Amino acid sequence: MTSQPTHSQPANGVLPRIEALDGLRAISILIVLFGHGAHTTGAPRLLRPMLNMGIVGVDLFFVISGFIITQLLLRERRGGSISLASFWLRRALRILPPFAAACGGLALAATAGLMNWSWPSFFGAVTFTKNTPLFGGDWFFGHFWSLSVEEQFYLLWPLLFMLAAPLTASTQAVSAVLLASPVLAWMCARYWQPLQNVLPFIPYLAVGCLLSLRRWRSRTFPPDSSRRTRLLRLAAVVPLGFGCAYLKGEHRWVALTIPAEAVLLPLCAFMLVDECVRPDGLLKGLLTVAALRWLGAVSYSLYLWQQLFLGPEDAYTGPWFWNRWPQNLLAALASGVLAHLLVERPCVRLKQRWTRSRRPAPGIRPEPLLQDPVRGNL
Repeated sequence: MTSQPTHSQPANGVLPRIEALDGLRAISILIVLFGHGAHTTGAPRLLRPMLNMGIVGVDLFFVISGFIITQLLLRERRGGSISLASFWLRRALRILPPFAAACGGLALAATAGLMNWSWPSFFGAVTFTKNTPLFGGDWFFGHFWSLSVEEQFYLLWPLLFMLAAPLTASTQAVSAVLLASPVLAWMCARYWQPLQNVLPFIPYLAVGCLLSLRRWRSRTFPPDSSRRTRLLRLAAVVPLGFGCAYLKGEHRWVALTIPAEAVLLPLCAFMLVDECVRPDGLLKGLLTVAALRWLGAVSYSLYLWQQLFLGPEDAYTGPWFWNRWPQNLLAALASGVLAHLLVERPCVRLKQRWTRSRRPAPGIRPEPLLQDPVRGNL
C-alpha cells in the first residue's frame, strides 16, 4: 500500500521549481541565442542551419508557460478560490521589473546612437501589443512580441479558466484550439498575415495547458508505457517536428511544412515537457545537470537582453565591438546574468514574501499540487 505524497507548500501560488523544466528552458534559450547569433557579423558557418530556428526556442517557452500557469491556477482553485488580482499581481512582480530594466538598457543604447530603432516599435513593446500590427517594428524591440503573447495569455487564460469552471470544459476548449492549429497556421501564412504573431502560437500555450489539465485529472495521463516505448516515440517525433520547423524556415514545401509543423512541433513540445514532469522522466538525468539548471534560471533576463548584442549588421548605426561573434554572445550572457542577479532575483524574493504573507491560516491543509509527485514553479 502506498500513500499519497504530502506537500508543505501553500495553495496560493508559491511552488518549488521543476529542475528538469529549468533544463528545458536552458535548451530553449540556447536555440534562441544560436538562432539570433547566426545572423551576426563573424558568426561561424556551423551556425548557418540555425538561421531560422530561433523561433523554436520561443515555442518551447510557450509550452512550459502554459503548463506552469495552469498548474498555478489549478492549485489555487483547489485551495479555495482563484483571486485574479493576486494572480495578476504575482505575474506583474515576476515579469515587469526585468522587462522595464531591459527597456531602460535599450533606451540608453539608443540614446548613445548605437542602433537603428523607432518610437512605434518601443510603444508596441511597452503596451504589450508587439505581436499585433498596431505599431511598426525594428530589431531591438522585436523580441518583445513573445512577451506580448505571454502577457495576453496571463490576462485571458485565468478568465477563461474561471468561466469554463468544470475541468472538462477547459480541456475541451484547449483541445479545440489544438485541433484547429494547422488551419490557423496555414490561414495566417497565406491570408491573415497581420495575425501571424498571434494565432499560430496559441496552440503552443494550449498544449502546455492541456498537459497540465490532463495530469491534474489523471495520474496516468499520458497513459503509462514503458521507458523504451516513450524513448522510441521521442526519437520519432522530435526529429520530425524540428525537421518541419527547419524546412518551413527555409521556405521549402510550405504547403506541407506549415500545417505539418503546426501539428508535430506542439506534439514534440508536449512530449518533452511531459518527460520533464514525470517522476520517471527520460530527460531528467540530462536536463538536471547543474549548468543547464543555472542557465534555465537566468533564461528570462537573458532573453530580454540578448537582442541588444545579437542583431544583424544593418540593425546598428555603425561598427560596434560588442555586436560581433563571439564577444556578442559573451556580452549577452553577462548582461542577462547581471540583470538576473540585480533585478530579477530581488523581485522574485519580493513576490515570494508577499505570497507567503497571504498563506492560509494554520490548520488549513493545502491541496497537493498534482495527483502524482510532480512539483513546479515559474
